[in-house]
Amino acid sequence: RIIMLGNIVSGQLRLLSKYKVKAWWVINYIFYSLFDNELAYIDSLLSRDVRNNSAWNQRFFVLKHLGLTRETVQREIHYTMNRIRLIKNNESSWNFLHGLLEYGDFNTTQFPDVETLTEELYNSGNRSPYLLAFLVDLYIEKTLQIYEANSYDDPEVFARKVVELCEMLANHYDTIRYKYWKYIIQKFSNDKEKARIGPTKTESGENA
Repeated sequence: RIIMLGNIVSGQLRLLSKYKVKAWWVINYIFYSLFDNELAYIDSLLSRDVRNNSAWNQRFFVLKHLGLTRETVQREIHYTMNRIRLIKNNESSWNFLHGLLEYGDFNTTQFPDVETLTEELYNSGNRSPYLLAFLVDLYIEKTLQIYEANSYDDPEVFARKVVELCEMLANHYDTIRYKYWKYIIQKFSNDKEKARIGPTKTESGENA
């Protein structure tokens, strides 16, 4: 595929240069045309093997270079959730979902469908370590948001879930990373306290 793409690029450059097309147009034309069918090709790979980690990585690479708008993230979330419904214990699809939200500087609470799916899976008895880890991140996010917004919601409802899930992972479902999940509990406790207190002030009234 690399050799074929190289030949395509060279051929397009020669053709477009022949007609004296402006350089910026040439670059844009080549860049986007190379990716025209790439997502469809990746989809065909994932349809054959949804655990294909290389295909998931390539999909993220293509999307990152095309631009992760909110609309794109929403579309890809639904795409990934459908794949997760097929195989719930697939680390690659969970990593892809997490990467979408992290790279795009979005948060999970902006996409309620994600919260609905993950909680439905948990309530149905699914205990995939990737699901539990995702819920840890979700509930940490919700806890800190409530504290920082100083809303009337009770943040400790979600805080207790964070600790419970981390204990489950440490003691049952991800024991190889026991120390990591204990560290997450401690770090969350510190972050929660900082969010509860709010920004500290110096004597001059400026943020410390």
